[in-house]
Amino acid sequence: MPTFGEIGIGDALTNTFSLWGPAGLPPALVEVLAGAVRTAMQDPVFVELAATRLAYTLRFRPGSVLPAELDALDGEWAPRLRGAPRPG
Repeated sequence: MPTFGEIGIGDALTNTFSLWGPAGLPPALVEVLAGAVRTAMQDPVFVELAATRLAYTLRFRPGSVLPAELDALDGEWAPRLRGAPRPG
């Protein structure tokens, strides 16, 4: 199987994990949930497992920046993937 670089996609891949809730969630509850996620992401054991077992670098991002970041990822990857050869 060829690598991403060999088929012209590139050699870096980004993974994004997000926590979503229903529209209209009270801002105070959003802050409680965000604080819990932020706290979990600072736990040394969790950070170490993410780094060593998954090769992930954890970075907390507030929900307010998520739409723009997802749009940017789509803008970067969509053209690369559309131009990639398909196996078979």
